[in-house]
Amino acid sequence: MIEQEKYTEAEIVCVKLIEQYPEQIDGLHRYAELYEARGELQRAADYYHPTADFAEKAEGFGKISADFFRKKATQLES
Repeated sequence: MIEQEKYTEAEIVCVKLIEQYPEQIDGLHRYAELYEARGELQRAADYYHPTADFAEKAEGFGKISADFFRKKATQLES
């Protein structure tokens, strides 16, 4: 949906992901991608930071993933 610029629909999915699957990273990550695609870079960074925190604490993610999300946040804040 993001790639097709269906941002309203994508945001609805993000809300559902966070509500229905709070133990998963997907809602946070997709929100970050959505705001980045919209050009709302600070808002995107605001979601990449907690995405990185999640990746650090959750099983199945490593330092590389967390570092990627942190770097993305920092780049968008610049």
